Amino acid sequence: MSSFGNNFFSISFDLVILGIKMPYDLYVNSSSTEKREKFVRIFPKGETLGNEDIKVYRKKYHQLYVHESQREDYLKSLIHCQNVNVSQKTEIIKSSAIVYLDKLFEPDKEFTTEILSETIHGCKTAVESMVEVIKDYDVSQIQNLIASLSFHDFYTYDHSINVSTYCIALFNSIKPNA
Repeated sequence: MSSFGNNFFSISFDLVILGIKMPYDLYVNSSSTEKREKFVRIFPKGETLGNEDIKVYRKKYHQLYVHESQREDYLKSLIHCQNVNVSQKTEIIKSSAIVYLDKLFEPDKEFTTEILSETIHGCKTAVESMVEVIKDYDVSQIQNLIASLSFHDFYTYDHSINVSTYCIALFNSIKPNA
């Protein structure tokens, strides 16, 4: 039993894949009252969304949503989205990882192995997505990406450098001849 319930997350119109089969359902919130949200599916998983469709949706709807249970599918599709730059992709992936981690610390929920398992799986997906986004980069491109992060969010930049240093040190201790 998943703890996703009736949770949805918003996505930008610009971050919807076009021209290939959609790996997730698209929803809109048909309620004008936040406490009485009612999500309605407007586009089904497995169908192909085109440029004209998204233009109609932009005019007709304020925001698009994806069900939380399909976050992994959304992240994987984002990797192949040609109209999204790497900084946007990495920001979305980072935000998704934070959502997964936040589930561990929700005060109104009891900590369970199921929640831990979902969090680990979600974070693993986020890391795999991040690796997929930057795997063809050379070192200078990765340095530029990290440098742009430092201007945007110095705490995350500093933390990333520290984590990287620890990872390299651990790797060297496990595989000294690598």
